[in-house]
Amino acid sequence: MAAVTAEAHGRRGQSGWIVDQVTYAQVVSSEATVRRPIWVAPFNVELGEVALITSTTVTGADTNTVHYNLIDGGAEGAGTAELATRDLVMGTDLTAGKTLLLDATSTGEVFMTGGDILELETEEIGTGLGSDINEILVYIVYRAANLSA
Repeated sequence: MAAVTAEAHGRRGQSGWIVDQVTYAQVVSSEATVRRPIWVAPFNVELGEVALITSTTVTGADTNTVHYNLIDGGAEGAGTAELATRDLVMGTDLTAGKTLLLDATSTGEVFMTGGDILELETEEIGTGLGSDINEILVYIVYRAANLSA
């Protein structure tokens, strides 16, 4: 499972690494678990980083909480391979600014096949956090990979 850290990542800006930005729509407190596609791998890729950028802190809680799950949905979006997770429990928040969801320097190499769909799921546990989570920006840092080697 991926490490969660708010520290800067060294791959952005390095030669060969590409950064895409997408938005993840607001999650309202009345929604249960929501899984949305956020990105399609344009070719065979190695993921270096997936970061969540938010303007407001979302504070974790005990019992009723939300988990962010990063999923390789495969070519049809039916895949279930969980690449990383961030559980907003007591003491674990989605902090204003950059929160790393996937940091492949800690987890080892993470690959996706061209055409595979990267999805982000907000999983409600219990009754959730009881408040809306504003739209967030998602950074995806990747580079070309030869998966046949």
